[in-house]
Amino acid sequence: MEDVYCPACKEEIKGKYCSECGTKGLHKSEIDGLIVKNWWEEKDLKRVVENSEVQDVIKHYLAQSKKSISADDFLHKMDTIFSPLTGVSLKKVAEVSLPIYKRLGVKTGKSKTVHYTDVIQKMLLKILCSLAKNNYPLIEAKQAVNGMILIGEIPSDMKTFGGEVVVSLKENEEEIEVRVDAKIKGQLFDWGKSKSVIKNIYKDIEEFKLDLTKL
Repeated sequence: MEDVYCPACKEEIKGKYCSECGTKGLHKSEIDGLIVKNWWEEKDLKRVVENSEVQDVIKHYLAQSKKSISADDFLHKMDTIFSPLTGVSLKKVAEVSLPIYKRLGVKTGKSKTVHYTDVIQKMLLKILCSLAKNNYPLIEAKQAVNGMILIGEIPSDMKTFGGEVVVSLKENEEEIEVRVDAKIKGQLFDWGKSKSVIKNIYKDIEEFKLDLTKL
């Protein structure tokens, strides 16, 4: 009898479902059939961030961070918080952002939404690179059937107590909707911090070309 593996955890399992994540097991021949040639064609976004080419690009932008985060720490954290694909919609996953704002005791913040004609895999990589470059460490990630929510930490500085940036990617028929929310902890004024965080991320999305041959 052919061994059964979890396609998400990539480990051999006993029975039909993985005891760790609940994903239905597949035979090795079935898993081999799921392998795609390019990471930007991979539907499971967890597999995208596990790709060595993707991780090399992130390391490139980590090196540009003014307060460089350890590449090992960033990639390890990314690996542990990315959950396998779930069957829920992004609308359901979006509920994760509500307790974040309550936790912060939010008094101020900004948000912006932009639509792009690109694949979600490349948009995800651009955003991860932007978080790394700007020293917004990734602290949470939720994946849905039609998108993903990424949550990064906004470090405190002389002007603010810091906060969190919430980036949602929603895959529509012909475009990717990217919404960025910057929320600062309980203070009445953030002296332009929220606006600056959002500007940094959208600027990077526009400028990052992901030309792997030049890294």
